[in-house]
Amino acid sequence: MAELLTAPIEPSPDDARPFDAAEIARSRAILQRKRVDDALPLLPRLSAHREAAARLAARCVEASPRAPRLTAVADALRIADAAAADARLAPEAAVDRLLLRARFVGPAGDGSVRPRLLPFIRRERLPGGRVVWAIKGVGSSAEVRLVEPRG
Repeated sequence: MAELLTAPIEPSPDDARPFDAAEIARSRAILQRKRVDDALPLLPRLSAHREAAARLAARCVEASPRAPRLTAVADALRIADAAAADARLAPEAAVDRLLLRARFVGPAGDGSVRPRLLPFIRRERLPGGRVVWAIKGVGSSAEVRLVEPRG
């Protein structure tokens, strides 16, 4: 049952037997919406564009297999990457993605991510020329500080 609900490709009616294919499709859609609902809170700046972010997130989740662990984080990274290509969402996506990259490593070949244990320092140049730095210390629970130089 779990494979029917999470496989990247929707099962055929024959593969779904003895279960009702329509019910499997409905359950798969609910699980995909749940993935979106779990990922969007990890993108606080993009969430300010609720409608656009939700539509983009739904497309990303539908097109991507479920990561074996830290699924919401892996989905949030994919959503932020896709949002960075949209001029309206790019500045917020860049900062959200920078924060996620400071806290997590990946995705690996299977799509999974893992907590970042080592220190992290990186900058992101935003559209319009602004620069934002993310700085994190040692350990997976270390605080991430954002620094935006003025000038």
